[in-house]
This record gives sequence, C-alpha cells and structure tokens, in this order.
Amino acid sequence: MILYYFSATGNTLTSAKYMQEMINENCRIVSVSALKDAPVIDPEDDVIGFLFPIYHADMPWLFRDTIKRIRFPENSYIFSIATFRGSPGACTLHMKALLESLGQKLSYASGIRLPGNSVMNPPYVDAELLRDQKENIRKIIPDIENRVVQEIEGEIPEPSILEARPANLRGIQADETCIGCGTCVRVCPMNNIELIDGHAEIGNQCLTCLACFHWCPVEAIFMETPKASSRRPKYHHPDVKLPDIIKAKTL
Repeated sequence: MILYYFSATGNTLTSAKYMQEMINENCRIVSVSALKDAPVIDPEDDVIGFLFPIYHADMPWLFRDTIKRIRFPENSYIFSIATFRGSPGACTLHMKALLESLGQKLSYASGIRLPGNSVMNPPYVDAELLRDQKENIRKIIPDIENRVVQEIEGEIPEPSILEARPANLRGIQADETCIGCGTCVRVCPMNNIELIDGHAEIGNQCLTCLACFHWCPVEAIFMETPKASSRRPKYHHPDVKLPDIIKAKTL
C-alpha cells in the first residue's frame, strides 16, 4: 500500500503517518511535493491512498496534477482521505471524475476534520479536533483493510477555481519586516518564492497552501484577502516541526 499526501502545516502529514502506523500491512507514505517534476509516477502498489487538505472546496492543484501522472497498476483499489476545517466540499466528486477520466475508479472516500490554516475555529474547537484525530483515523482503517467499496454518486459540480492552474489567489506577500532568512523559500512546494535583494518575493505559481505564511519566523508574510484572515495567528500541527515540511519536498 502507498499513501500519497500533501501537507503545508502538518494536518495531512500527521494523518498519513498515523494511518501508516495503524494499517496491518506494508505501507509507505510519499509526499507529492517531492514528485512535482517527475514526468511519470509508477507505484508498485495496487492499493493507493490519496490524503490531501481541502482548499476552496477542492483538492490542491498539485495533487490533481500528480494524479494525472500516475500509471496505475491494473485493478487498483484507490481511496481518498481529505483533511478539512469545515466541509470537504465537492472534492470526492471531483476526485471520482478525475480518476474516471484516467480509466480508474474511486472505491472509497472519507475525511477528517482538523484545525484550518486559513479560516479559524474557536481554540476549544481546534483542541477537540486535534484530540480526536487519531481515533477518527482509527475508525477508517477497517474499511480500507477490508477494501470496502462505496457507491459514490452525485452530479459533478462545476470545476473549482483551483482546477485550472496555480495562482496567488490570496495576494500572499512579504512586508517590510522580512529578514530574508529563506524559510519561505525552503517550505514552498512549488518553488514559487525567491529572495530578491534580501526580500521574499512570491510568484504566481502558488497553491495558496499557506506554508510560507505559517512558517515565517517573524510573521512577515500576510494575505491581502480575506481581510479577516490577513494576519491571523500562525498554525502548524503540534506534532510537526519545520524540518518535517522541508524534508517533504525531497524523496
């Protein structure tokens, strides 16, 4: 079994690790950030899991792009697990449609509520979500081990804004307090940030994953929109450290 994941602040990374620990078979996890430049991806496993956060009611663009480059083994069992603050949106139907366009089937889909890295919950809500994370994952494991197949039905919604291409939709930028440390450069999964004259400059190949925003050590990076989240408190999963996110960019 292989679990492909994407994570900017650690919710999905920890979920993948917890799932790996709980599954009673050989299971490995691979970050899609490390596969960004791979023209073709050939998993040897015929059980394939996709774990990703929800952005704008959909999966991140990089995740969609990665799936298109996978050469699936015959008769693969494919499942998806979304992490989200409020709702998984239409991601399951979008995932189903994407896999069907590649001649594959989404057999099972579920989700795990966790703190958001954009819109905020009250602190007590986030504390409860983190407390329940492992148990919520544990409830999913028997279905995966038993290769449960769901009937996933529904009208496929209109494509989300994230499906077309990467773009800096939130107007993410660094202010004058940037110290040029390069942390944002190291965590960006798209290699979309560069230091120019000692100041971080964010390009347009952006996933709006907010890794740069949350890991900036001096809180110099902010969002132009929405104003309510522009300077919100920084967040990362308590079981994840900065080196974990940087390491996820390499195999």
